[in-house]
Amino acid sequence: MSLNMYLGEVQSQTQSMNAVMYRYHSRHGTSHSRGL
Repeated sequence: MSLNMYLGEVQSQTQSMNAVMYRYHSRHGTSHSRGL
């Protein structure tokens, strides 16, 4: 597995995690803790 493929996979996972955390926090009214 090449390094570029690995980095792309990690980045996509990070972005999906950020989207989930953003939706969770915005739903619970704690959007100030977005910088995780």
